[in-house]
Amino acid sequence: MVERRALDRGKKLLAKPDYARALLQFKNAIQAMPQEAEPYYEAGLAALGEQDAVAAFEYFNRAAELDPNHTDARVKAAELMATSSDLTQVAEAEKLLTGLLPASASNLELLDSLGLAERQLNKPGEAARYLRQALEKAPGHLASSIALARVKLSQKDPAGAEDVLKRAVEQDSQAAAPRLALAGFYLQVKRTAEAEAQIRRVIDIDPQNGPALLGLATIQAQTGRVAKAEQSYRRLSALPDEQYKPLHAMFLLETGNAETAIPELERLAKTDAGRDSRSLLVAAYVSTGRIDQARKVLSTALRANPKDGDALLQKCQLDLQMGEPAAAVEVELHQVLLFRPDSAQAHLALAKVYALEGSKSMRRQELGEALRLSPRLAAARSELVEELIGERQPDASLEVVRQTPEDQQELLPMLVSRIWALEASGDAAGARRQLDERLAAGRLPDLVFLDAVLRLGSRDYAGAELAAEEVLRQRPGDLRVLRLLLDCYSARNKNAEAENVLRTAAAQQPKSAPLECLVGEWRMRHGDNAGARAALLAAKAADPQFTDAALQLADLDVSEGRLDAARENLLALVSSNAGSTAAYLRLAALEDRAGNSAGAIAYLRKVVDLDGANALALNNLSFLLAKTDADEALVYANRAEQLAPQNPAVEDTLGWIYYRKRMYNAAIGHLKIAVAKGPSARRQLHLGMAYSRSGDPALGQTIIAAALKSDPTLAASERDW
Repeated sequence: MVERRALDRGKKLLAKPDYARALLQFKNAIQAMPQEAEPYYEAGLAALGEQDAVAAFEYFNRAAELDPNHTDARVKAAELMATSSDLTQVAEAEKLLTGLLPASASNLELLDSLGLAERQLNKPGEAARYLRQALEKAPGHLASSIALARVKLSQKDPAGAEDVLKRAVEQDSQAAAPRLALAGFYLQVKRTAEAEAQIRRVIDIDPQNGPALLGLATIQAQTGRVAKAEQSYRRLSALPDEQYKPLHAMFLLETGNAETAIPELERLAKTDAGRDSRSLLVAAYVSTGRIDQARKVLSTALRANPKDGDALLQKCQLDLQMGEPAAAVEVELHQVLLFRPDSAQAHLALAKVYALEGSKSMRRQELGEALRLSPRLAAARSELVEELIGERQPDASLEVVRQTPEDQQELLPMLVSRIWALEASGDAAGARRQLDERLAAGRLPDLVFLDAVLRLGSRDYAGAELAAEEVLRQRPGDLRVLRLLLDCYSARNKNAEAENVLRTAAAQQPKSAPLECLVGEWRMRHGDNAGARAALLAAKAADPQFTDAALQLADLDVSEGRLDAARENLLALVSSNAGSTAAYLRLAALEDRAGNSAGAIAYLRKVVDLDGANALALNNLSFLLAKTDADEALVYANRAEQLAPQNPAVEDTLGWIYYRKRMYNAAIGHLKIAVAKGPSARRQLHLGMAYSRSGDPALGQTIIAAALKSDPTLAASERDW
């Protein structure tokens, strides 16, 4: 039968393992046998191999529906539920697995899954009990040993965890997997030398062991032994397994040796049937400035196959990097999603598009979707953490960090994200402690940059300066580092040094719009408006699509009182980039300054339409609407408060709205928060006015008098109160 042949072919491919092709065969079998459980179960295994947990769960669940006696499918579905961050699902998994236990007490995978569920539900004692049962039945069952070691670690019992894994090694001292698990434990508890010893023992036993060679290379790189790491990666890439072929070239790229990597990647791209080498080759061309060659590779691929989603996605990523119009890239990314609807990388690229367009809510939505599709996409997780920190949601950022897969928690992007989140949540000591531990192991540029940021925040300007200079020597074109170094120089009034650094950077990056924009920003901050204007015009000339230059030129015009010129610049910007919320916010401010409230309101409504989570626009819109429609104003102000709870500006606006509605006691409640969180004479005056109308005029007059004494101009500027 045709359907059985498809199923058998799929199983053979699964055993290789070739998950993608196996899944295609199982899908064919499902079409031919839609009421049979077996092809769904096998498809679930292939989807797991492809790391698509969502699809895997759907396949396993369907297999269990078609055959309620298919214990393996039910266990697999429950196991996936047990890994969920939703504890309701985990509890449901516990219930399902417990129900299966009496009839399947010897099923090791069931016991392991129960252990996982209990651990997720914070029942370490129960988790350990089930895992010990599994090990009693099969002392060499490594999955149970690893799971039990993790439970021991969660109970702050590293010695117990080590003992469990050592016993697993003793079960078969010549086996690689138990030693690698023990090495992973040693890395987790920062006993790097012991981890390396276990890995080297595996290599002694099996010199061709890919995971061991990869582990050794990673440790060598992280501990600064770059030459040794390069040798290990070269040895790893020589193995027959295709997944290791590009790793040596990848290491060369990561360590700044793109020129050496390119010939290797060109050779791999010709011989490798997959697309990884092509993607790496494009990245290498871009990093060495060979943009035309990168585009040629992608154009050739797309001519051969216009539906090549990988090539189109990389073209979009390159277009974003090279500053192509975001709107055009957005169209092509949606085309990628037609070919590859499950592409987490496409959603990540869309998040970058929305960041360029200033749409925070859409950026956050796309980052969330990227993580839903690929919880292991560290770049999306770290960007989401950055976004949440920027929105002053430190608790949410920490929660995203906590959901990092266990084996990714020591990856550099996630280490950096965790330290940022700790700092943002107010745990400066915890952030500093973790960073110092990492720096002691190796001064990687990302960690040294973070060190500079934290030192600057704690006013250790000299230390921050030294750290920033260290990173800049390794990454001379990194504008984040340059900007930080300029902040250090400003704090110490070292303007001459700042100018020297800017001149050096300009010589290294001629006609760089972002760099010219930074020069303009620096000079504007230091009162050199003519120099700032020249730099910003140079930035526009270098890249007419670079919106930051137009925005800063408008700010410069406003600072010089050239309001018509600012308006003209901003209108030109929104005509070419209709998604620029930053431009609309500035236009609203100009109209408000000119006394045109209706015009300001129209622009603010445009921002809210583009980005419903823009707290600044919501707050400003509600403040202006309060004069004519306090009820509509309250709707927007409440949305702003949800996004920015206890923000003094938002609380002041809410106080103003309730004041207009003659609900003075409600106004006082919000205005007291505004004064407490952001004290100013203006907010103090507002609180006094609310008290004077609420039946406590004596207190109100006392507060008003103090506010006017502090700032006599308030009598005129706040006459609406």
